Amino acid sequence: MVILDSDLEKLFGKSYLTNIQNMESKDERYGQIDQKRRTYFDTQIYPVSVENCVHIKERHDESMVFLNALQRSATAPPVSDFLLSENHINLGSKIIRTLVLMDATGSMSGALAKSKLCVSDMFKRAYQLLQQDHSENELQMQYACYRNYGSSAEMLLQCSPWETDPDESILGHNWR
Repeated sequence: MVILDSDLEKLFGKSYLTNIQNMESKDERYGQIDQKRRTYFDTQIYPVSVENCVHIKERHDESMVFLNALQRSATAPPVSDFLLSENHINLGSKIIRTLVLMDATGSMSGALAKSKLCVSDMFKRAYQLLQQDHSENELQMQYACYRNYGSSAEMLLQCSPWETDPDESILGHNWR
């Protein structure tokens, strides 16, 4: 592994150049860097990693309760509770926007057609739910497709306008 002297500023602070010269003169460079690296990991990286693991474990446990309830019955209270907690919207908002980003690289051409149909169907159902609830909120969706780096600049990322009509959603756009 190659470490640039400038990378050591994170471990030694602004005086890293002086520290490097002192370590080299005493032939302590590896030991000092290793000690600082370990201290940095123990105080900065490890606690955050543990916190993330705890959060992931909590989310996993919630998901397992949901999946077990779903296997028993799609109408079980834990299923409804989980779906409502994961899919809340700010009803104070007048516009609900969702951006759908799709992989349109060459290997995904078959899946892109299926995705267009699924997303369009999802948009229609969400639109119907808002109408059934006589909601004053407006649902808008925008679609974006990204391509391989070998594509021309104008094809690398394509975006539709924000759509409010489910019939004019993704199916009305010509994604090449």
